[in-house]
Amino acid sequence: YVDVSIPTRREIGEVPRPELIRFELVVDATRHFQLAAIQPGSDADFYARLQEVIADDPAQSAFVFVHGFHNTFEDAAFRTAQIAQDMNFTGAPVFFSWPSQGAVMDYLTDAKNVETTVVHLRAFLEELHRESGAERIHLIAHSMGSRALVQAVEDMDGRFPEGNKFDQLVFAAPDIARDLLEQKIPTLARRVKGVTLYASAHDSALRLSRALQGENEQSYQRAGETYPAPMVAPPMQTVDVSNASTGHSYISDSPLMLKDLAGLLQGSRVLNEQSPNYAPAGYWLLQATDE
Repeated sequence: YVDVSIPTRREIGEVPRPELIRFELVVDATRHFQLAAIQPGSDADFYARLQEVIADDPAQSAFVFVHGFHNTFEDAAFRTAQIAQDMNFTGAPVFFSWPSQGAVMDYLTDAKNVETTVVHLRAFLEELHRESGAERIHLIAHSMGSRALVQAVEDMDGRFPEGNKFDQLVFAAPDIARDLLEQKIPTLARRVKGVTLYASAHDSALRLSRALQGENEQSYQRAGETYPAPMVAPPMQTVDVSNASTGHSYISDSPLMLKDLAGLLQGSRVLNEQSPNYAPAGYWLLQATDE
């Protein structure tokens, strides 16, 4: 159990932390996110606590967040807490932390580590399905974390004696080859109730990913990119967030993205803005409205 302290004065999508440029050398709980406590416990203690939180939620729901490259345990904890609060999520926020090195220059090491974590992520998700008491479990991955989540979900046998509780499967800025993800969509769609891809034309981190691996954009486009063409693979819904963000971390720092994600998890989202230039079935353009 992780206790994250969140300052009351901040904008949606912000995770303020001490900055040297502002001569902030220590954490101030009134201004910064703070990892107030980490309480390790047994599996039994974890699920007992989780069941209490889920029981208080009218939807009896939980989400699992799988972080991406260059994210430490603390980073993942902060982002999970921030996403939950900014979505007004009333269920249980859970994050799965895999051993990212937390450094830009360790991209290739992270790429190897995320592969080795698949078996552990699958085992955890299957156990969560049995033991959490949740009726709806949403699975959310960002960036490189999508590689582990795709494989873990695909490797499940798809048999759930108590009924399938896996609801929405969400990939935000996935750092995975477009062609590879496209091949796996039919299987993934059978494991969950819905699959959504968030992608952008302004994701420089994914362009860097290709460069670090010596891959060109024509042959190795990432699923999280919309250039040279967006990935559209029904029954998955593709949501283009190019008008909502200019970066890679829009899963957490774009208010418009967070609003859309909240609607998706709550079952209240209505996709009604087709792209005017490229509008096949299952492709949507996320943009601000007059509301």
